[in-house]
Amino acid sequence: MGETPAFLRLEDPALASRHLTDIELRGLVFNNEFLDFLRCPAFQGLKIKDCSFMHAERISSLSLKRLNIIRAMFNESSRTRIHAPNLASLELLVTGGRIPILQSMPLLVLADVAIAASCDCCSRSNNGDCGNENCTGCIPNFTSSVLLHGMSQAKSLEFGAGTEMFIFRRDLKCCPTFSRLKTLKLTEHYVHALSYILKYSPVLESLKLYLLVFDKVNSFVSKWITVALYNFMLIVC
Repeated sequence: MGETPAFLRLEDPALASRHLTDIELRGLVFNNEFLDFLRCPAFQGLKIKDCSFMHAERISSLSLKRLNIIRAMFNESSRTRIHAPNLASLELLVTGGRIPILQSMPLLVLADVAIAASCDCCSRSNNGDCGNENCTGCIPNFTSSVLLHGMSQAKSLEFGAGTEMFIFRRDLKCCPTFSRLKTLKLTEHYVHALSYILKYSPVLESLKLYLLVFDKVNSFVSKWITVALYNFMLIVC
């Protein structure tokens, strides 16, 4: 498709197919119905690139296994909900709007999330807890989670490049237990949360940090650092 996005009409219905298994979508502005795949019982793979969720309230599928959302623009006043209870693999790169809500994904194996840009913010608090019920940035119910609870059953987690940390810090206030997490990758922006995640990751085996380090030719470079875990004492290898 070209650079001009294609708008789905409000009356365009959701897809319905007994045989559809995979679909790739690029350069679309979704309506509120198109991403409802509940009438596609064999559907397993969804790739979305350079699309807008400005009018989409949800992504729904009971059979979806693989979800890739790359360079997505979301609504600035409400959150898209992702309902995919059988999801095994998630890749999410947000480039604008409010970060979507990840609902329970008990079969999740791999999740790779990066927040490049988001309108989630509050002038009174960096953690989403200003206490003002009328605040459009914070979420009144602090027992709810936007990202972390939905990913809490993953075996491998990667929080990639991106400096928008508002929702991540907020979710840490109700940090879930990552009971199956074996592998964790964090960029330097998430290192402040390392103690929280380690505390609630009882079976973690592998930790990699993407940090700015001083190399042998006397220059600073960013590279993955493997960290050995011995009784939660960190030793850089």
